[in-house]
Amino acid sequence: MKLLLASVLAAAVSAADSGNLRLLSDYPDAVCLDGTPGAYYVSPGANPSPNKFIIFFEGGGWCYNEKDCANRSNGDLGSSKDYVPDMARGDWSNGVTSDDCDLNPAFCDHTLVYIKYCDGDSFSGAREGVVTVGDKDLHFKGHYILEAVMLDLLQNYGLGDATDVVLTGCSAGGLSTFLHSDYVGSWFDETVKYGVVPVSGMFQMQANNVHDEPVMPEQMQSIFELANATAGVHQGCVTANTNPDELWKCNIAPTVYEHIESPIFILDSSIDSWQNGCIRTATRVDQSVPQDQVPNGNCGTAAGYEDCGGNPAACSPEQIYSVIEYQSAFVRTMTNADTFWKETNGAFIYECSTHCSGSNTDYFEFSLKDTLMSEAVAKWWKSLDTGGDAKGGNNYLPKLWGLDSTNPNESCGASLAEELPWDTKQRRGDRRKKVEKSSVKSESELAASKLQAMQRGKLSRARVAEMKEQKAAAGRIQAIHRGREDRRKVRAKKEGGLVLEVKDVRKGLSQLASNPFTRKHSYVTLDLHDQAVKNVDVIESFVNVQNVDLSNNMLAGEQEDRPLAVLSKLPVLITLDVSNNMLKEVLDFDVPKCTPATAWEEGDNAIGSLLHSANFSNNSINRIRDLSDHQFLVSLDLRNNNIGEIKGLSGLKMLQTLNLGGNRIEKIEGLDSLPLIELWLDNNKLNRVENLGGLKRLEKLMLSNNNVKSLSGLSVCQSLRELDLGSNSVEVVREVEWLTEIPKLAKLTLQDNECASLEFYRLRVLARLTGLSSLDAEAVTAEEKVKGINLYGREGSDLQNRVKTWAKHFGETEFVNFQPAFIEPEADPKDEKKEDGGEVDMSVNTRASMGFVSGVLDDAMKSALASP
Repeated sequence: MKLLLASVLAAAVSAADSGNLRLLSDYPDAVCLDGTPGAYYVSPGANPSPNKFIIFFEGGGWCYNEKDCANRSNGDLGSSKDYVPDMARGDWSNGVTSDDCDLNPAFCDHTLVYIKYCDGDSFSGAREGVVTVGDKDLHFKGHYILEAVMLDLLQNYGLGDATDVVLTGCSAGGLSTFLHSDYVGSWFDETVKYGVVPVSGMFQMQANNVHDEPVMPEQMQSIFELANATAGVHQGCVTANTNPDELWKCNIAPTVYEHIESPIFILDSSIDSWQNGCIRTATRVDQSVPQDQVPNGNCGTAAGYEDCGGNPAACSPEQIYSVIEYQSAFVRTMTNADTFWKETNGAFIYECSTHCSGSNTDYFEFSLKDTLMSEAVAKWWKSLDTGGDAKGGNNYLPKLWGLDSTNPNESCGASLAEELPWDTKQRRGDRRKKVEKSSVKSESELAASKLQAMQRGKLSRARVAEMKEQKAAAGRIQAIHRGREDRRKVRAKKEGGLVLEVKDVRKGLSQLASNPFTRKHSYVTLDLHDQAVKNVDVIESFVNVQNVDLSNNMLAGEQEDRPLAVLSKLPVLITLDVSNNMLKEVLDFDVPKCTPATAWEEGDNAIGSLLHSANFSNNSINRIRDLSDHQFLVSLDLRNNNIGEIKGLSGLKMLQTLNLGGNRIEKIEGLDSLPLIELWLDNNKLNRVENLGGLKRLEKLMLSNNNVKSLSGLSVCQSLRELDLGSNSVEVVREVEWLTEIPKLAKLTLQDNECASLEFYRLRVLARLTGLSSLDAEAVTAEEKVKGINLYGREGSDLQNRVKTWAKHFGETEFVNFQPAFIEPEADPKDEKKEDGGEVDMSVNTRASMGFVSGVLDDAMKSALASP
């Protein structure tokens, strides 16, 4: 009914407005530069899915000062007065927003929301009052426009029922996508699949131009301050900023990118034509130049770069070298950010000198690693269903242009625009005049120019040759070193492992930080993974180490050998990874204990274990010793060992994450009163779920690949949000009724159980667990939930509405239900009469179910006929 109401409201809005244009006249603060209402267009997709949306920010540069913005307010980028009432989707939609399902199957069915750009600062302005320039009052209210669009979509277009939402935009709209990624995402809960696809928005606005003039930094700082955009940009960036003089950098993508939490996939060129002209080779905006003549600043006007600024292929050898440096810096800016490497993120950074290719037909033509841009985005979007790609498979990076000005990517073709995105007729005319004027130079001037160009070319080639030789030499040295190290490891493995030496430890040290007690700085991280090490006693002298990685080595020994005993010498050890060894004991080393007798004598040397995280997965452990000495342990990974019994954990009063998957555990026990939030018990030998009542904070429980038949022991897990019971022995759908009283359960997996093959399995589960957002790793839609309710003809289904409608219009004729309710063939699992392991009289149960349904229909008929 909620969806139906949203559709009716949407129809009413469309009728009230003209065409598919929606003016935000009801929101007094949501206005353009000239004070006219902000606006957006709405267009359904092909074979539209009413719960899927793609929101697009229009681009169009920025204005940089008061007069610049006053000029901008005269056109469509500063006023809505001339917006056409109706636009065909094909006129303003292509690339990632295309509704051609043959080319764009991932998003073609999404309702497109096209937000018009009329505020001058990428929807970030939040200035109170107006700025008066001559006879004009300027309004900087971009943030309020965005807020009003979200409210209007929720109230009038069913955005509150969304299951899939993509945020995108091109150029200045691409920057808007960065700036407002998490703000827009905050309007949805975790059940909504949400992702961000900025197109050509990763502007290197912190960079000076080719003559080292801070043209773009000055311009972006100017509009940031003029629009009072602090409250309108990414608030995570604002909060993290400690220098008020650099707060304006939260108005540019490279700075904001580091703080983005939402899943993001970037589409951009490392040699973007707009950036090449309007950042690298731009000059300062002259306030006397009207905005309609210089829509994005004075682009491509830096002395000596008038041609190269628009087309890298026209650059001299010296100029192309600076282009390549800029291309390299672009890639470094992205890859240096932690955001780039998150599992849910990705990027497609190509070599084509174009702009906004993700929003036009280039989206279906450009490729990297034999993957089209459109295919890469679709692959990333699908990967979000399973948490992303932990191996970085959604990242596509470019090759550098050649020093002979050649593009290494053949898929770019002749894609360089004949008319650049920042070009104007006046500017092209000026260039023609300049070319004509240059043709009358004297022969001596031309000869001198040729000689200078040849000399520059020789110097550039010599410098490049020298750099290549240095790189080759470094590569040879590294190869020799790697070969020695590899041979050393192979030899060590044959001989039973290496005994660690001090020089090996020093190579593995990193991350300078202070000791929490002495406040002295030292290296606190020690990485010795995959070194074929069997003895690590030498690390006892490195007492300031806090994080130790000894994974993939040859540590082994019986209890008396205690190969990790040396860790008792590391009083500030916080994280420990010894996975993939041959250890037989867990945390088998002594820790200093603080007692009344030693507290004053030994001071901070007797504080006990500070260990927070320990990874002992993939070892040979068959029992868990008493771990109460490690009272601050938060995460413990013991997966893929040989553990048969859960014990020794009762003293871990801060343990939140415990992984016991891949062992031989037959019974859940020994976990009472632990503050666990996540628990893995998959791939064990469990026959039943029990003894979980003490886990009051448990939110995630993984029980796949066991032999569980009944879910009765799960009803006590009141904080549970995610439950995986795949590949067990659950035979009947009604077992999920044990989960109906778990209020926060959102994700459930029952696939590869016998019940998952039963008729109407999915609808029968959703009829009982209406709060689910994901079932068997597949997003639950509102339509499915409605169908689940209708399946049984229960209260809230459309059966009662059909009865009432029939009675109103055909009261004298008997109503006949040609869509009878589904008759539940299974017994109530909570029925006390059912004996454990006994048979259920299905015929009796069926008759009872039929009687119940018949009663519901009779009551509904009587109620409908009695209604006026």
